[in-house]
Amino acid sequence: MPIRTPLIDRPAGQSPPRSALGALLLNFKPVRKGTLCGFAVIRLPNGLDIHDVVIGEKHGRAGTLLPSKPMIDRDGNVMRDLAGKVRYTPAVEWSTPELREAFSRHIVELVRRAHPTASDPPDGEGSP
Repeated sequence: MPIRTPLIDRPAGQSPPRSALGALLLNFKPVRKGTLCGFAVIRLPNGLDIHDVVIGEKHGRAGTLLPSKPMIDRDGNVMRDLAGKVRYTPAVEWSTPELREAFSRHIVELVRRAHPTASDPPDGEGSP
């Protein structure tokens, strides 16, 4: 079993950040590339851990994307769009847009509290 090292700095014995929905931010790995800010590991109140939750920002608005997987055709080949980009399908999804938006708002807030610079532009980008 792999050893997981928390990437969130907090004093020993302090609980991970928790959202108003009861979700915990277990881990966050900052990765600044285009609109991508990083990847989070979230624990829902029922104990389900969701890995690779994408945290992104576009046009000043931050949000989350749940994990997805490449679409595969019947011959086992990865499907691509007309531009040659891999097509993805959700691995899990919220049952309503309201749940999706509430989750996204709360997780973005958890990440911002734990990593205030997570949505800063990559070096050399943005305004001086």
